[in-house]
Amino acid sequence: MTMGESNWIVYLNLGEGKADPPLLSVAGVEVAPDISLAIGMALTGRYKAIVLDVGSKTREARVFLGRLRSRSTLPVLVLVSKTASASLPDLYSSGADAHLFIPVPEVLLNAKLLALFRRAYVLSVIPKTRQFYSQRV
Repeated sequence: MTMGESNWIVYLNLGEGKADPPLLSVAGVEVAPDISLAIGMALTGRYKAIVLDVGSKTREARVFLGRLRSRSTLPVLVLVSKTASASLPDLYSSGADAHLFIPVPEVLLNAKLLALFRRAYVLSVIPKTRQFYSQRV
């Protein structure tokens, strides 16, 4: 998965454990240490998505999403524990674009991010040739 820019994902961990993010093996991921810095990073225009590792801390996630959505339309993929699945409707109404349950296999994480990129960016481009459709994000 390559995007052309050096940094294209902001990772913010609100979960209980501050384990290494599942995406650090992917080039272009920057870890935001807190909500304020993640918002600031998102507003620079250098990133293509945010991966929000919520665990079960959905209240903090809703605060983050509310602050982000008041200023940005950057796609947000939420990683959530199965025990917090009842909060998914609130996360979506606060601004999440997609979710995965943790632990998540890296191949599924990459596939979901590619789907978000297609929806967020390919649809905003007016294709001029058939080659456009055969290119991968």
